Amino acid sequence: MVVAVSHHPHTLQYKAEIAALKSAAAVVRAEAAAEKMLLIADTNAESPNVPIGRSSQSVMEDIYPGAGEVKSTDLLITCCAWQYVHTYDRIVAAHFPHSSAIATALPFLDVHPPFAARYMHDPVLATLTYPGRLHQNSDLKPAASGSHARAGTIALIVVLVLALSLILVV
Repeated sequence: MVVAVSHHPHTLQYKAEIAALKSAAAVVRAEAAAEKMLLIADTNAESPNVPIGRSSQSVMEDIYPGAGEVKSTDLLITCCAWQYVHTYDRIVAAHFPHSSAIATALPFLDVHPPFAARYMHDPVLATLTYPGRLHQNSDLKPAASGSHARAGTIALIVVLVLALSLILVV
């Protein structure tokens, strides 16, 4: 699985600057022979319910054109201190089984911590639950024996910072 953590470009620079993340993600997915991908990002994209908004599907397809159907955290207001009016922060999963699900929670709930600084985002807690094995490469050994499908859960707490892009192979 490839995990991309990103502070996406703002609207005016988006088309020109997202290409670098798309290219890097493609190289890492190819080198790791991984189809599964998690995007953890401050997308700088509003909810698709507003005229300039973007769906999590379209945001993932910008960096992973072959993503297929994606699963995403709920788009909750997490940005930014001290006004909190944007739904930019998302965790999006690609190439997980159709029966996968992502539960979303806000660890701070409606109470913002006293250490909140200007432009700070609230964290998003995502729990991705999926049937089957996470690793499908033939050279990897399964974590347990048996022929039954395995279920797994990935829990991620995301605290986003500005100007961050990182790609990991898990």
